[in-house]
Amino acid sequence: MRIKILTLLLLLAQAGWAQNLNVTEAELLGTWLHFSTSETLGGKEKALAPIEIKWTFEAGGRGTFSQKVSASGKAWLGPMDWSLEGSTIILDGRTRYTVVRSGKDAMVWENQKLGNFYHVRKLQ
Repeated sequence: MRIKILTLLLLLAQAGWAQNLNVTEAELLGTWLHFSTSETLGGKEKALAPIEIKWTFEAGGRGTFSQKVSASGKAWLGPMDWSLEGSTIILDGRTRYTVVRSGKDAMVWENQKLGNFYHVRKLQ
């Protein structure tokens, strides 16, 4: 019985965290580092190191995407377009991340294609 109650409380807490947030362009501007991933909201995080993924959001829907797949490898850097629909970030018109936890220096984004969660922190 105790496990059922704890499970129910966890589900209710996750539902509260996943409520639609009002994310603004101003909150998103800057560079964000994807430092870990989890299968569920609030689940065990798996660090990405040495892989490094960064998004730089600039005003007006422009920015860059950077991905480095090994510690000794060179980072790939490319332009990206982005927009916001409520709490959903849309990259290049197709990739969608829903912000499920928002903060000044850290956020959690749900990857709409894969269903997992990206834990990101603001670098600048």
